[in-house]
Amino acid sequence: QSPEAKAAVPGASAAPSAETLEPVGAGCARWEVALKKREGMSKYGFSFTDGKAYMAKLLESEALLKIGPDMLLVKRVVEGSLLGEWNRLHPGLEVEHRDCIMEVNEVCEKEGMAEALRSPSIRMKVLRFEPV
Repeated sequence: QSPEAKAAVPGASAAPSAETLEPVGAGCARWEVALKKREGMSKYGFSFTDGKAYMAKLLESEALLKIGPDMLLVKRVVEGSLLGEWNRLHPGLEVEHRDCIMEVNEVCEKEGMAEALRSPSIRMKVLRFEPV
């Protein structure tokens, strides 16, 4: 499908360029996802949890709860949802289980991000750490 055809799908942004995926360190990449609710597609279609609490538990470090950045950790993406559609239209930039949402509509604290996900349109900054 051509970039023009991809951009014509309501609720999905234009096809990504090579510059869209931004490396931010060894084994880490960041990109932006834009979604817009529309008739028949009123949910973004993913579940998440408190990423900072998850990392603190995983690393057995309560200190992370005080110093680490807020983030939402993606638990699941629903096929056929707006985010599922984004994934299908943007190979190489799919949002997957364990990706971290660092910002939603320019908000970067977890309660504000969760609230922003109720908006009719969102821009999310997503971060992925490669397994070590």
